[in-house]
Amino acid sequence: MSFLQTYPQTLSDAELENLYHKAVKDPASLSRSEKNAIKSAPPPDVEDALCVQHCGLTMEALFAKGLADPMSLTEAEASIICVGANLPTSEAIKLKRQERDRRPSWFNDLMWEALQAITTPESMQVRKGAYEKYRVWRRRHMAGKRLWIRMLEQQFNTGEADKWGFALFRTGFEERDGWKTLRKVIHERAMSMIRTVGAQDIADRFAIHYVENDNLSGAGGKELRQHFTTLRDKIPKGIRTDLFLSADNAVIAQAERGQPCVLLWDADFHDEGGEASREGHDEQSTSSIERLISPMYAEIMERRSPRVSYNQGIGS
Repeated sequence: MSFLQTYPQTLSDAELENLYHKAVKDPASLSRSEKNAIKSAPPPDVEDALCVQHCGLTMEALFAKGLADPMSLTEAEASIICVGANLPTSEAIKLKRQERDRRPSWFNDLMWEALQAITTPESMQVRKGAYEKYRVWRRRHMAGKRLWIRMLEQQFNTGEADKWGFALFRTGFEERDGWKTLRKVIHERAMSMIRTVGAQDIADRFAIHYVENDNLSGAGGKELRQHFTTLRDKIPKGIRTDLFLSADNAVIAQAERGQPCVLLWDADFHDEGGEASREGHDEQSTSSIERLISPMYAEIMERRSPRVSYNQGIGS
């Protein structure tokens, strides 16, 4: 199972270089702790604790199971063998790539030599079997997901997006309690709809970027679009930038009455002769909270358009 993982490295580059040379020269002399350091895996005690937490087995027991019958591995067990006991996030993967990129090529070449040196035929066999089982689980998992959800997951995995959701401007300031109610209801109904459409795996990435500015009290479309233009590069990557939401006094009052909705604005609408900037789009419309998630978000994601419609960050 000798492959590069993503656990934060505690050794200095000089210490790692010495360890790599030791591995290339005499891999049999290495302790498990040293091998884990080469693989960027957690220390053995941490690795075993994580492994037991996720699947009830230590790494040694999991290795033995994978060697004896890889097709008996559970999804969690196969995942641990394939990517490590700390089950890395996309952010951890990105940091590991950045760490590798800052080092000279000879250092990375030496690292791969060390990894090859500590790789045994048994570990290769276990990892190959686990990978085949992992692919089976992954295909089943993805097959049941809608296209737009898979597209979002891909953006998160590549670092193209950190969040998904909308910016919402508050333009009504008469109802303090109503505003709290609206925010609460938006969250509850959005989470409910996310579960309904099977997007619970990315629920923690959903966000409403609230903008509260007294200067926007009573603001209309033109003023909101101007403000949104200055905000586009400052909101989290992935928040929609082709449209935004707002809540005036009437919207906030409706939330108090149990009829929550939001105002939906086309960010790039140009009122030239009364025609919208994009065919089929009005300057402003009203939307339920649920409709923001589905079908609208699905339609936005799956619409094949060359125009960038989500915030990719400054310099992207």
